[in-house]
Parts: sequence; C-alpha cells; structure tokens
Amino acid sequence: MTTHRSPTAPTSGLVRILRVIAAVLASFLAFLAVAIVLGACFPAIPKPE
Repeated sequence: MTTHRSPTAPTSGLVRILRVIAAVLASFLAFLAVAIVLGACFPAIPKPE
C-alpha cells in the first residue's frame, strides 16, 4: 500500500491529516449544534443532584 510513485499527489500525508482534522471539526461542530438545539428546545431538563 505504501507506494512512493504518486506524482499527482505529492502531499498525500498532509491532505490526509487535513481531512482528518476537517472530519473531527465537523463532527465536533455537529455535536455542539445538537447540544445547543437540545438546550434551546428543552431548557427545563431536570439536573441530577
């Protein structure tokens, strides 16, 4: 799988890292959006004591 003959993608490692970072940021932002929407729709959630 590790072939060094790829002239079309010399920065495949950087692209892969950027894609991973983008995916993590996207999932984190989606989680934040869901949490904000849930908090706005259900503000009276009983907090466990």
